[in-house]
Amino acid sequence: MHILTTHFTELLKNIEPPQYRLEAAKELPDKVRDYLKNTDGFPTSSPYSALSGSYRRHTAIGDIKDVDIIVKVDVGLDENPGSIIRKLKDKLDDLPKELGLQGYTEIKQSRRSVHVYFVDKDFHLDVVPAIIPKEIDQKLYIPDKSWGKWIPSNPIGYCRYLSELNDKYNGKVVPLIKLVKYFRDYQMKIMKPKSYWLEALVVYHIKNGSLNMDQSLPEIFHDLMSAIYNKFAPILGREDGATPHIPDPMLENDISWNWDRSHFETFMNRVKEAENTTQKALQTEDQEEAITLWQNVFGEEHFPKDTKQAAHKLAEAAPGKASVSSAGIISSLQPAFGKYLASKPTRFYGEE
Repeated sequence: MHILTTHFTELLKNIEPPQYRLEAAKELPDKVRDYLKNTDGFPTSSPYSALSGSYRRHTAIGDIKDVDIIVKVDVGLDENPGSIIRKLKDKLDDLPKELGLQGYTEIKQSRRSVHVYFVDKDFHLDVVPAIIPKEIDQKLYIPDKSWGKWIPSNPIGYCRYLSELNDKYNGKVVPLIKLVKYFRDYQMKIMKPKSYWLEALVVYHIKNGSLNMDQSLPEIFHDLMSAIYNKFAPILGREDGATPHIPDPMLENDISWNWDRSHFETFMNRVKEAENTTQKALQTEDQEEAITLWQNVFGEEHFPKDTKQAAHKLAEAAPGKASVSSAGIISSLQPAFGKYLASKPTRFYGEE
């Protein structure tokens, strides 16, 4: 069996959001909090706001440009959510200017938030008003998509729970979620299941003991594909248009209620293909064959045949930023010790 640890390490490294996105995701929520704290006319109080979503959970991948922020509103459940969303937009209209940036705000009827776009940073904030009866990491209430009522949610509590689950299993849960998201993005250009659904699926199968978390990450990924397919196969076999119910990790309500049947079928086809391919990859004694099989799952870019090819790929993607250590490990950071080869900010891809 070939686990291909270096290849998976590089894959996870390469699908991380760019550093400038991570910095923006870290800085902007604090600035929104200060802005709300120092302005009048909107019913809010401490803690004012909190970062939510995949950036807070460290499950974001790729050049994701959206950050979710929760804003505390001091109103009762009988308050009309639409009215609060409009008031929040009015309050946030001046936010880009106050931060010295170009941007604008908008409301989309299909969303439960105010959308703030910062043109300079090509970055988006989705600001969600929330009624917080107790603590922010406990059950709170956000607008439903029709703006007709407030519905329960627990996004910050889930962030804490996921962090604890990741710690319990030696840091394997978050990387597993990232692999599943990237698998989805690589295999499905359209009809994709939502990222939060995939997170919930991973958490569900870990909580229910479907996965042996003592194994390597590639082995766990294969077992997850098997567990998902076996769990949903009876629904796939039905002819009444049924789709699965994916439970929210915290509240247990069905979060995939609007999953289109054809989209579900496409996802299941990809999962079954991945189950079969990864099984072969884990069974073969031929390393090159294992690499080729994993390439069918995640693409050739992150499973090169040799480290020189990996160096070329990374240097081309980030000229002047990537380095190759004397051990052949490619990184976007300069090694702390030992010899290394830095890629030049030209069409230079490593010494031949």
